[in-house]
Amino acid sequence: MGTTDCEVTIEGEADHAGATPMYERSDAFAAAAAFVLDLERAAEERSTASEAAVATAGAASVEPNVRNIVPAAVRLDLDIRDTERAGMDELVKRCERILARLERTRGVDTTLERYRDSEPTRMAERCLTAAARAVETRGVDAVRLYSAAMHDTANVAAATDAVLLFAPSVEGISHSPREWTDWADCAAATGVLGETVRSLASR
Repeated sequence: MGTTDCEVTIEGEADHAGATPMYERSDAFAAAAAFVLDLERAAEERSTASEAAVATAGAASVEPNVRNIVPAAVRLDLDIRDTERAGMDELVKRCERILARLERTRGVDTTLERYRDSEPTRMAERCLTAAARAVETRGVDAVRLYSAAMHDTANVAAATDAVLLFAPSVEGISHSPREWTDWADCAAATGVLGETVRSLASR
């Protein structure tokens, strides 16, 4: 899985919430809300070609962030992921088109800065083969899948051959205090790990 991070700024005009009629407003927060919904739609459309594609506006700041002032500016931090670089590029381009439309239709100024890229990382085929053999040897049910989260394994893979093994979490919940893997599944995964390492070390 690869990740690209972007910062989006949307600038409107601060006005008094009571004294400014709706037709005279340039509300940065309203434009940001429209952007987030369009970003969600873009990711949903991309996911028909790549189920791994996701896009999240996970952080936002509003200025001046006062109840009775029409918002003047919003900053959004985006997290865009896919197993293909082309998918991430496509979603960033969609963001740029959405922002251009908001400038035309809502009278705001916008910028998008793509400030970090982590390329999708492939696991080593020989390690994947060893893990598949280990699954068969241990008699464990398993599926081959991509990692939807970033892991240190991606950094390790830049230096040497690597593979990532997962133990199943109840209801698929991960990266959460509610995450739980049954002890039997932990033991099974440990057995597969041990067999994978043994196989790789013997070659």
